[in-house]
Amino acid sequence: RNPATPAVVKATYLIDLPVVDMQGIWLPPESGKPGRPEPNAPPDAFRRFALGPEPAPHGIGMHSSPLGPAFLTVRLDARFKVFRARVGLNAGPPRAESGMIFALIADGKEIWRSGPISAPEDAAAVEKAVEGVRVLRLQMQTEDGHPKGAHALWFEPVLE
Repeated sequence: RNPATPAVVKATYLIDLPVVDMQGIWLPPESGKPGRPEPNAPPDAFRRFALGPEPAPHGIGMHSSPLGPAFLTVRLDARFKVFRARVGLNAGPPRAESGMIFALIADGKEIWRSGPISAPEDAAAVEKAVEGVRVLRLQMQTEDGHPKGAHALWFEPVLE
């Protein structure tokens, strides 16, 4: 390898990591992994995984309940340096009735929180350092606890 050539960093999709816990989660059928949806959520909540026109074959769909947030907790075991994703309203519903708040929690400490997202144009990007982090939790809840239309999507979350 030529020293002037940058090293290629292989990204790892978050859904390929060992799951510690989850609630209110949908995963794309092509992932081959089952999610754990909320029992009272609409059956067609996540027929398609996309942020606008862009498909999300490694995305993570979330739908919170009035009882609490939706979340996915995975083991990182301090193997990664950076987490990257976009967050927004999954393709399908035009709006969420209440603003969705996304959060990233590293080893029990919140390291990022989105502003309220309720429409497709509200999508936001997140890039956070996760060096040394052992357990990472992706979470979503609505501002007022009413989840109607709150079909949240973590779009292609990766770790490097």
